[in-house]
Amino acid sequence: LIEHSEPNPNLTEDEQEQVRRLDGIRLNQMRSYAAEGGCLRNYLLRYFGEQPSAPCGRCSNCLGSFTETDMTSDARTILRCISQTGERFGIGVITNVLRGSQSEQILSRGLHRVETFGAMKALTQDAVRRRIRALLDQGLIVEAGDYRVLALTIDAGAVLHGNGTVMLREDAETTKKELRAKRNEDVEDPALFEALRQLRLSIAREQQLKPFMVFSDATLRSMCEVRPTTMGEFLTVSGVGETKAKRYGEAFLACIRECG
Repeated sequence: LIEHSEPNPNLTEDEQEQVRRLDGIRLNQMRSYAAEGGCLRNYLLRYFGEQPSAPCGRCSNCLGSFTETDMTSDARTILRCISQTGERFGIGVITNVLRGSQSEQILSRGLHRVETFGAMKALTQDAVRRRIRALLDQGLIVEAGDYRVLALTIDAGAVLHGNGTVMLREDAETTKKELRAKRNEDVEDPALFEALRQLRLSIAREQQLKPFMVFSDATLRSMCEVRPTTMGEFLTVSGVGETKAKRYGEAFLACIRECG
């Protein structure tokens, strides 16, 4: 809508560009609120210029099911990155620097030369953004100015100098999904694993079962390691019994053979 809005005849071209820029900022703020993992009331308070001291304990995020992990090391990396890049960029650019993006935006500005470039490349974009938002929620950084650039607060100094612990509070389901994704990345043959998953899904739908009732992810990973080609070898796979071998064995063996 912003990109295709009709120009206002009462505004100059520069004024219209200013309106589009402000609309873009508001859009990003709304997107950030929708993806916020911390206290929603605190997010709104920060939007209106206040600095909350603690989560409200009453919003949907505060009352949800969460896990807490120590992210102190990641926090120091993010804070160093913001400092090394001159406190001149927003969440998007800082995320790309930390993940080692080779985009024109990063290379043309020389951001690939900073010490923290690629320091968090093992994490997904969403995971890095959640950690940055956690620092915002805990008052270690702020979004400053019209362009919402990230800047360190006085409290960030203590963390950078090795004092204090920073915890990451995340939705429990998000944590489970990332763990499953990480396990899937660790399989010996990702292409075979995906083919086995699709076969399992097809069988499950045909028999109106949950996919795990056919075989678990752990069993599929074991198939990737053993790579059985006969029914006897298939029975050596962890999680495969005689009943399931008779029921599904030929289909999974054929899939393994096709994937070479």
